[in-house]
Amino acid sequence: MRFGRATSSSGFGFVLVFAMVWISATGILGAQAAPPSAPIEIVVQHDVPMKTRDGVVLYADVYRPKSPDKFPVILMRTPYDKSVTWAV
Repeated sequence: MRFGRATSSSGFGFVLVFAMVWISATGILGAQAAPPSAPIEIVVQHDVPMKTRDGVVLYADVYRPKSPDKFPVILMRTPYDKSVTWAV
């Protein structure tokens, strides 16, 4: 009897995974593709200082779109030197 339960639960898992993949692939939950847009220029500011509470000054490179619109932010912190490209 135990063996039968294991087989049916693994079958259920397969069906569940298949359903999740199908839903995400077909966009049935209302996800819409972003409309095509013109390329946006990027403004790069190098070595922008920021003073921490303990008085240490950290320097960052800021990459932002040249646009008055609002955009989401991606903040990346790394223990490596900011000039190391493989850390990105």
